[in-house]
Amino acid sequence: MRSSIRREGTHKGRPHATRLIPRWDRQAELGGPFTGTLDGQDLILKFGAAQFLENGPLGINATGGLYYRNHSLLKDFNLIYLDHPVGSGYSFDDNDRYPGTLDEASEQALTFLKRFLRTFPEYKHKEFYIAGESYGARSAVGVAYKVLKKHKQIDLKLKGAMLGVGFVFPLLELLNSTDYLFYSGLLGDFGRRTFAGWLDMIKGLVDQKHYSKATEDLNRIVLNQAPPENMTVFQYLTGFKHHGSIARPQEPDEVKWYMGYANSENFKKIIHVNVSRVLDGCRPLLTKELIEGDFYVDVKKKLEYVLNSTLMLFYTAQYDAVFPEINIEPCFKKLRWHASHHFLEVKRKPWFVQGNRSLPLLGYERMAGTLLYTNVLWGGHDVSLDRPATRTPGDKGKHGPVARGVRLDDWLALARWIPCRPVVPSRSPDDSATVADWVGPTPPPAVSTLRRRQRSSGQLD
Repeated sequence: MRSSIRREGTHKGRPHATRLIPRWDRQAELGGPFTGTLDGQDLILKFGAAQFLENGPLGINATGGLYYRNHSLLKDFNLIYLDHPVGSGYSFDDNDRYPGTLDEASEQALTFLKRFLRTFPEYKHKEFYIAGESYGARSAVGVAYKVLKKHKQIDLKLKGAMLGVGFVFPLLELLNSTDYLFYSGLLGDFGRRTFAGWLDMIKGLVDQKHYSKATEDLNRIVLNQAPPENMTVFQYLTGFKHHGSIARPQEPDEVKWYMGYANSENFKKIIHVNVSRVLDGCRPLLTKELIEGDFYVDVKKKLEYVLNSTLMLFYTAQYDAVFPEINIEPCFKKLRWHASHHFLEVKRKPWFVQGNRSLPLLGYERMAGTLLYTNVLWGGHDVSLDRPATRTPGDKGKHGPVARGVRLDDWLALARWIPCRPVVPSRSPDDSATVADWVGPTPPPAVSTLRRRQRSSGQLD
């Protein structure tokens, strides 16, 4: 693995002493693109889990051991891992004033990026990709939208967004997994009726704008946040101990070890955090604000704007019990963007290791305009932990080799070889637009073709 330098610490995110805690991995060579990874809120692994459990240079395995990850995103990107919104991870506000809307949280992230560039001016004018999973995908959409709208205020070139198992559609449309759980065999007839009844009741609360009560009930049903000594409705009906994957009945051991390690006094000293701070100690205050101003707000227009303005990798997971693929795809098909007509028509193709049909099948993909949409087989809601793209000797875990992050090669292929097409930030397709107006006369080449072009040009080893 390349040598790297890590600079870590706190950073004030707004005038009244908000602190954002970035953890930055710097390549020895400064030529690579710059990627911001937003850790999720509520529905994703917390505070730097992406670095230790998914794609950073240092990993933690199922027995609590640390290891160097051979296939890290650091090999292709300079990385920032950011606790976002303020109040997640170890980030906090001295006055306990936390963002209540996606716009407010995104503005704080924009302020952080400006100050980061003042501190590290060598990163000015670099290409910038932003990534997130679950709630982190929602954060990524908000920040990408803000950067695109205020591009003159920030010295970075936003080149794309990577959104995984994303909370980017109305919450109840995503969370209603009744049919998915039933046809997967996790619910019987009684369980199906019970589960559906609870969700119908919650929908009524949301329609009446009783957001706090609706969220409280959601916690009791599906979100792994039942009151002490109790279990969620999902746990009671299915026998599972953790709501994340229909193939994994309990939380991965790696997560438990990570949470213990990240809460240790030694770790806090390493990242310059006061040892009295508690990991996610401010999350209840943050969540209270977001319940009223964000959780039940539709971000469709922001997502469409980002789709119209930049490259996007969007991936779902076959075994996701939180936001099932069968819920996400119908929502995505309703979006109106420059290649939406093409997306409805294009057929998905199998995705194999190295694009070779004689090697294992990993998922399915489709390309439309500047979008690569992928469904990852055998992955749950923690998709980058459950189902990385390839397995490599040298990254050792409890059950053998541990792999790199989701679809990195395919993302790089898309980013480098996507055909030149009109990308119009200020416009969205209307009823009079034709497919040719927005996606061109021919569909883009398959990712396997993109990889062959890279190899022939020497860009891919």
